[in-house]
Amino acid sequence: FPCECEGGVLTTCSIPRKLGVMRLYLHNKGITGVGSNAFRGAHDLLALDLSRNQINELSPAVFDTAENLRYLDLSHNNISAIEGTFPRRLRTVALRGNRIARLSSGVFSSGHLRNLFLDDNGMREAESGAFDAVPKLEHVWLGGNVLNCSSVQLPYGARCIEDACGVD
Repeated sequence: FPCECEGGVLTTCSIPRKLGVMRLYLHNKGITGVGSNAFRGAHDLLALDLSRNQINELSPAVFDTAENLRYLDLSHNNISAIEGTFPRRLRTVALRGNRIARLSSGVFSSGHLRNLFLDDNGMREAESGAFDAVPKLEHVWLGGNVLNCSSVQLPYGARCIEDACGVD
């Protein structure tokens, strides 16, 4: 199935439903952005890897049409800000190695999110209540940021991890 880009921006990934594609790996493809309808019709998509591209801006709403998406990897891009909220069914979001200096409240408003990789962003601030809407959060990786575990308020039971464990 074809994925199409215009000027580096991923515009469409036409995934025929009959194929039942559950995992899509688009890492290291030179993608600079993701269009609003890029994943329309991706009903069966559970995991999406867009790591190691050159994505600069991100509106998480582009993933809303992939309503069953559980794992999203946007690591090692050039993302500096996140505008909007991520889909509610996500369980793991990897944003490590970007340039996110500030985390806004409400970005992660998912009752299902369990694992959040925010390490190596140089992050300096998390708005008050940034993690309030993720009651089932289990792990947050914050190593490699100015912001550390003692300066964020996580939901009860969530574990903050500052150590790098060599997993990438």
